[in-house]
Amino acid sequence: MFRSGVLLVSCSLFGLLGFVGGCKLASPFSCGADTECVSQEGNGVCQPSTGFCSFADTSCPSGHRYGEHAGMGHARKCVPLEAGDAGAVDAMLGEDGRAADAFPADSAVSDGSVADRAVPDAPPDAAPPDAAPPDAAPPTPCGKTGLLADDFADGVRHPDWKEYARSAATVAETGGRLVVTIANGIAGPNYSGYTSELVYDLRGDHVRVEVPAVGNTATQAEVYLAVMAQNRDALVILESAGTLNFLYRVGADYSNVGSIAYNASDHRYWRIRESSGTAFWETSSDQVTWTIRASLATPFPVDQVRVDLAAGTYRPEANPGAAAFDNLNGGTPVGRYCSASSMKDDFDDGVIAPAWDRSYVGPGCVQRESGGVAVLVPGTTGRNYCAFQSAKAHDMRGDSTWVKVPRMVNTASQAQAFFQVVDPSGAIAAMVQVGGELQVKVGKDYSVIGRVPYDAGTMLWWRIRESGGTTFFETSPSGSSWTTRLSTPNPFDMSKVSLQLGSGAELPMGAAGEVNYDNLNLPP
Repeated sequence: MFRSGVLLVSCSLFGLLGFVGGCKLASPFSCGADTECVSQEGNGVCQPSTGFCSFADTSCPSGHRYGEHAGMGHARKCVPLEAGDAGAVDAMLGEDGRAADAFPADSAVSDGSVADRAVPDAPPDAAPPDAAPPDAAPPTPCGKTGLLADDFADGVRHPDWKEYARSAATVAETGGRLVVTIANGIAGPNYSGYTSELVYDLRGDHVRVEVPAVGNTATQAEVYLAVMAQNRDALVILESAGTLNFLYRVGADYSNVGSIAYNASDHRYWRIRESSGTAFWETSSDQVTWTIRASLATPFPVDQVRVDLAAGTYRPEANPGAAAFDNLNGGTPVGRYCSASSMKDDFDDGVIAPAWDRSYVGPGCVQRESGGVAVLVPGTTGRNYCAFQSAKAHDMRGDSTWVKVPRMVNTASQAQAFFQVVDPSGAIAAMVQVGGELQVKVGKDYSVIGRVPYDAGTMLWWRIRESGGTTFFETSPSGSSWTTRLSTPNPFDMSKVSLQLGSGAELPMGAAGEVNYDNLNLPP
């Protein structure tokens, strides 16, 4: 059995574990006032349009996401933006760029790119780095947790992280560390920290962090490192009340697989590791010699996980102090991202896969899988965007990503359909159909660097390809012979990008239609 404090952890620990104040909420849960929306996810808002609780989430355009106990299909969905709100979608697609009638003469366009230049389909200059001939040595693993690293020395949150701060708890990079100041004497739950923006593969890899301070060990404040699957199953190392606990959660079951008296010197470094189907919880005094504190057959899939560093309280604690984290994974990223073409989806199962869990939906915009395609229907009442967005980052260097577009939004309207790669800063390299034109947009300001009339027959397939420092934007009627519409020097580092399939509109309109996408990175 857990001691009382640890048992409460199982019912209150941070938003990723989905519990509230000692017991799990019934599902669905309707609210009548904001005061009823207090949970592990913080102090929420009772949305007047639905009667369900939402909680702060900066990954949503509106800044709020419904809790897991919202009904009517709203659970874990972003709360739609109100008409006219700018929100986070500004980082996705901006102006429709109808300033020029042809490719500008001073744009970085390869010779002859204004004309349609049919070329035979060919693989990139080199095979994708995570592909290998059948008889070749196994490829170097890609997309591992070693890619997430931070020494917190610059005092600025890196785009790899999302910050959350609940109530009086605060989080900041200061003095070369990530410091969480734990709420003093405030009713909980109050947890703050960093969670990774992207997902990573823990198989055969690890996450380690230096923990130079855990706050006041005389209190039941909690400090933790967590590795979390997309359904919020988790592996956790947690200090509370002078005890270091080694925990995991699967579904609604939360289990302690070991605990020891916490020693600041002996347990300065924490590590969660996976190897050949076994999960390990480990500590070290010097990051050289590691002691296994617990191990278990890996209790859930760990090929797509996020990392949390956080601290907080689930009840009022007097003078709980501050926790500090440093040198996550040694402070220097190790490894490479998997190639863009390795992400594949035929959209045949009617379920949006976890690989798309960074997708977003604006007000009035509809996103679903049905009829063997990805369907996006822009709203008609105001500014809105929605998109399938990859949960992992991918490497575009020497590689390509392509998709079939069997149905297009109304080309007589200003509804947009876009296929793009996005870097961590929000800069894009995009192919966009709007107003009967196929436009190419690049950068954080979404500059239109070229356009041609859109033709559904010859532009059934879209492809973005990188080769030798140049990005190519291409179309095909068949997926086997491609026409280069424009090429330009890479607008940003192409070694770490997200993939997006989207639609939307800047202004209210009627008859927007819908766009369908199919066979992402699959043969015709």
